[in-house]
Amino acid sequence: MQKHALKFSILLCFVLGPLGLKAQENPASAAQSPKITLQQADSLYSAGSFMRSLDQYKGLLQQGKSSPAMLLKMARIEEGRQHPVEAMYYLSLYEAQTGSWQVMNKLEQLAKANGLKGYEITDQYRGILLLNRYGNGVQAVFLGMVLLGLFVLGYLRKKQKRIHPVNGILAGVFMVLMLLIQIALYQALPQYAQVENNQTYALEGPSAAAPLAQMLQAGHRVTIVGQEDMWVQIQLDKKTLWVKQKALRPIN
Repeated sequence: MQKHALKFSILLCFVLGPLGLKAQENPASAAQSPKITLQQADSLYSAGSFMRSLDQYKGLLQQGKSSPAMLLKMARIEEGRQHPVEAMYYLSLYEAQTGSWQVMNKLEQLAKANGLKGYEITDQYRGILLLNRYGNGVQAVFLGMVLLGLFVLGYLRKKQKRIHPVNGILAGVFMVLMLLIQIALYQALPQYAQVENNQTYALEGPSAAAPLAQMLQAGHRVTIVGQEDMWVQIQLDKKTLWVKQKALRPIN
């Protein structure tokens, strides 16, 4: 028994020993990376420390923590710095979250002023914005109708009331239809991304050996069609192209 305890102690020392040494080597590591909060970043913005607040906002965005107000502030800062591509990226994120018509028009104006494509306002894009804005509510209504149908069927069976076979079939078809509409709503929203870097190679196929179709400048907004390994198939200006995944920043 003592031999087993001794072996366990030695093993524990080997496992925990390096961790203890690392903690001793850098005891202030936790203090060097304080937790950023949105309230702190907003305080810096209100105090006029825009660059410091922007750095903190970027950190929050990388952590998946953002709000529409934060994205608007980031866009204002970047527009003030004469960085239209960055400003348009944050405005696009804001638009994807809120479906704002005003921001949609602002993006189209900035795109025209900077020679960027993919921000044209079409009837299809207006419909996408409507789904962005009201899609969750519509899905909730459909789901509620499905649950209500299940509840009614369960109630009638519990009361041992006879359900006509045709009514049962119609109820089943209705609930399946509602579920299919929900799935279609999720799939109806295309994925968008922004070209991140200038001189991005857009190829005719998903291979480095594929012919070069054109060079893309940073800021174009593209529609993602598909993906094959590290290559993403995109649509821009009615053309289907392939670019590397790392050349794009997802918007929605």
